[in-house]
Amino acid sequence: MAPNRSVLWLGGAAAGCLAILGSTFGLVPGLAIAIGSLLLLGHERDARVPLSGLLTGFGALWLLLLARESAEGGTLDDPEFWTAVGVVALLAGLGLLGAIVLPELKPTRR
Repeated sequence: MAPNRSVLWLGGAAAGCLAILGSTFGLVPGLAIAIGSLLLLGHERDARVPLSGLLTGFGALWLLLLARESAEGGTLDDPEFWTAVGVVALLAGLGLLGAIVLPELKPTRR
């Protein structure tokens, strides 16, 4: 029995968060976690669902960590670029999720 889409999306979101945390050890571990998670989750018939979760989780945690660092007085050399990285990933994930879910919402006739 295949897992439902909610579980796949949550798995993808967790993988995105783990990729951010794994990247504290370098770019290669973070990418390895993200790619490995997508390979495990993406064998389903619709790989867009875990990809949407991965992008959303990555973008959300990225922006959360940037906001926390900024609140503690940290500065970045190019804050617009690094903020855009998180915003683009978050919006791409949510847009992909919308593209998956919205066509399936059909009005009910009474």
